[in-house]
Amino acid sequence: MTADDSYQDFRQGASLTLSTPITRNMRVFTTIRDETVQATYIPLQDGADQASTSLGSRETRSVTLGLTRDTRRYRTSLFDPIGGGEDLISFEHSGGLLGGRNAFRKFTVESSRFYPSFWKFILALHLRASYLQDRSGVNPIYLFYERFWLGGIDTVRGYPDYSILPYQAGTKRIKEVDLPVPPTIGGNKMFYLNAEYRFPIHSMVRGLVFLDAGQVWNEGTPNPLKAFDPMVSVGIGVRLEIVAGFLLRLEWGVPLRALPVYNTSTGTIERRSFGPRLHFSMGPSF
Repeated sequence: MTADDSYQDFRQGASLTLSTPITRNMRVFTTIRDETVQATYIPLQDGADQASTSLGSRETRSVTLGLTRDTRRYRTSLFDPIGGGEDLISFEHSGGLLGGRNAFRKFTVESSRFYPSFWKFILALHLRASYLQDRSGVNPIYLFYERFWLGGIDTVRGYPDYSILPYQAGTKRIKEVDLPVPPTIGGNKMFYLNAEYRFPIHSMVRGLVFLDAGQVWNEGTPNPLKAFDPMVSVGIGVRLEIVAGFLLRLEWGVPLRALPVYNTSTGTIERRSFGPRLHFSMGPSF
């Protein structure tokens, strides 16, 4: 039984972002991206790697338009908001007149809020949701690196990285080659929620307790509300701000729900429980 198959990709390209303020707290931006990905799919069978399949080289040319609003207030550090919030709405278009081999549209909304509590405790909330409309007309395995996967320190802590995903093929668009649609290519719809209660330990050290929840759907689930079954975790963490604005994150998550995984031997979806997991990262959260 495995949580997912394996993918390898080599990327090269460039992106350019231009932005301008329209009010004191709001900005509009546009990003132009040209990226080529050489990818390989490695299916797993009974826990062992099988013969790999090259997915070739595919180029993505896209334009992203977005709007942000930032009203965050800070005490002493950009890593420690004490009030306000940040919102983002973006739309990415790839293919068509832009060229390239991939064609999709990606819609994203994201919001964070920070509420001061007693003393210096802060309640921090973060929500992100995205939808990918695949317009390539090919096997969706070719766009696995644009699709959605959850799990890990930046999404739903306590679960293995990229382990939360749907397991139905959910598509009929297979034209380029006769490849099966694997059950582990990620989804085209997702959301996740992070709730943290942060408190100071030292001038450069902060502790937190958290609750995370998130789910991924695919084309086989047109109405996510009818199949609402998020994975949920709780945990604690410590964050250390060091010289030059680096943030070290050490967070321990406990999954509260068994994760659906695909049994390659029987071809069925089964529930698998995971124990607590320790995550480490360098860089900001939300």
